[in-house]
Amino acid sequence: MTKEEALQKIEKVVVEKLQVPAESLFNRSKKRNHIDARQIYFYLCKDRNIRPCYIQDYIFSEHNHKMAHSNILYGQEKIKNEMRVDSDLRNLVKELKCSV
Repeated sequence: MTKEEALQKIEKVVVEKLQVPAESLFNRSKKRNHIDARQIYFYLCKDRNIRPCYIQDYIFSEHNHKMAHSNILYGQEKIKNEMRVDSDLRNLVKELKCSV
């Protein structure tokens, strides 16, 4: 599976499971459920060893949105930290990992 295929699959799984519109996953929406979905997407990409520069390229080429490198790193770290204390989030991410 190529990196682009992996990014598409992760996007599809996150959008379906978290029930957010695909177009709002990468735009500048400040809605909490969109931000959470975006950060979980970034975390799952990190789990698959996909570098932030590939994520940025994918978001720009497929969705015509620019995403800062720091936003990706922050999202990955935030989900990692929240999973330590939130068992519901931990279970959700585990379930998403199995789907990917």
